[in-house]
Amino acid sequence: MDDLGITARRADAAEEESMGTLRLDQASKESLEGFNQRMLEATKLMREKLGRAADRVREDPVFIEHRAQGDKA
Repeated sequence: MDDLGITARRADAAEEESMGTLRLDQASKESLEGFNQRMLEATKLMREKLGRAADRVREDPVFIEHRAQGDKA
């Protein structure tokens, strides 16, 4: 770090106690249920995206030809 001109700073006792926790104000707090619901929706959307991507790969003429040649690469 010294070669970058950065000086390491030691955390004080208050910082050490709160390490690993989020500091949120009242406006940005989210309930666990709300977070869980958002993650569930994101997971569902990702499954759909991965399914569409797999479909595109199966239908891609380049990949079809590559598989037909026996994957000689």
